Amino acid sequence: MQETRAESAPGQGVPDAAAPVADWEHYLQRHLDTPSGCKVRQTRIRQTPQGREQAYLKRLAKTARTSFEKTAVSLHSHRLQRHALDLIQLRRRLIPDGSPAWQRIEVFLAVAQVHQALELLLDEIDGLLGLHQQIQRLMTDTDVFLTTLAAGKPCDIFRLRTILQAIRHAAADATVQTRNWLTTCSLFAELETAKMLPVRRLPLASALQSTYLCARLIRRNGWGLNEEQILAAALLKDVAFWHPKLSEIISRRGHHSEWSAAMVASLNEIAPGTIRMVRQHHECVDGTGIPFGVAAEELHRSDRLLSLITRWTELYQHEMKMREGYSLEADWQDDLRTCNEVMETETAEHRWDAAWFQCLQQEFGIRPPQEIASPEEGGRQLNDWKVPRPNFLKRRFPILGDKVAVHAAVRSKSKER
Repeated sequence: MQETRAESAPGQGVPDAAAPVADWEHYLQRHLDTPSGCKVRQTRIRQTPQGREQAYLKRLAKTARTSFEKTAVSLHSHRLQRHALDLIQLRRRLIPDGSPAWQRIEVFLAVAQVHQALELLLDEIDGLLGLHQQIQRLMTDTDVFLTTLAAGKPCDIFRLRTILQAIRHAAADATVQTRNWLTTCSLFAELETAKMLPVRRLPLASALQSTYLCARLIRRNGWGLNEEQILAAALLKDVAFWHPKLSEIISRRGHHSEWSAAMVASLNEIAPGTIRMVRQHHECVDGTGIPFGVAAEELHRSDRLLSLITRWTELYQHEMKMREGYSLEADWQDDLRTCNEVMETETAEHRWDAAWFQCLQQEFGIRPPQEIASPEEGGRQLNDWKVPRPNFLKRRFPILGDKVAVHAAVRSKSKER
């Protein structure tokens, strides 16, 4: 008897806001069928349920016009808008405006839960639109900064710090979900950067994704690392793809991480640790990484973090590009599961740092939160590491020198042949 009353009691088993319409129909029908001796003889509320729904419809119309041109979030926002309209239609079908069921308090409470779900759906739509605007601004600023840096022009270091600060704040903001940030970055780069060279689109999305994930993981387990250096390295690690002669320099000499490190070294305000991380962001713990095959004892904890995040973003971007359309609710879990399986296999082969991988799994909710001890031998600190001398940079990367040096290098190579 008590169990039956508990199952049919109002407020029990309220579906989630994004639950299927069939679940909400079952919820409302259960309250309609519940006998009650309480009646609402006179409503003393500022806004009727019908008037509240009219306000929701106005908000939906406004967001529909706003999100129509925002391709990166339009598909997901359209699903949320469609779901909100379905809930309003469901209420009007089951409980018409003139229905005597409005005189029962259980019906009022059930409809209030529906309206609360509508409020959550509209807030999520507004959050997606705000996130799109934020990522659009960050991608534009990042693209301008990387283009300026790769061209060898003077760069405003304060612009870089502003970008990093904005990403750091987004990582600390509880309203910005990791899932929404990663997917919106990839979809924006894929769908809304038509004027950009194709070779720069994925690196641009990776720059924002890697910086965001590094900021999230450092907040969980900083282990005394320099956050500013790591975030700067994550944002600048692929600046070589912005070089005007990319195809020529990459195909003939060196790896893009070497070129990126050389270009980042031209910034006087950048610390040596940032340049080191840029050069080693494709290195592995087992020494099989590229381009140098650095041994494990020579890798800092920060190097291991950035290389792990770089690998994960590459896998995630590959999974997204394999899909013709993207459903944020269903496809995200499939891609997350696939990336985790690959990373687990590679971590078992000692390619990546196990402690950082556990932190990444906690971030995605794959592993339950637990205290991860700071590894005592997680990599030498190597505080005496210095930036290679300018002579080395110009000799290894002659494109960074003046035109006279470049022509001299070309003539010397032609004589040797």
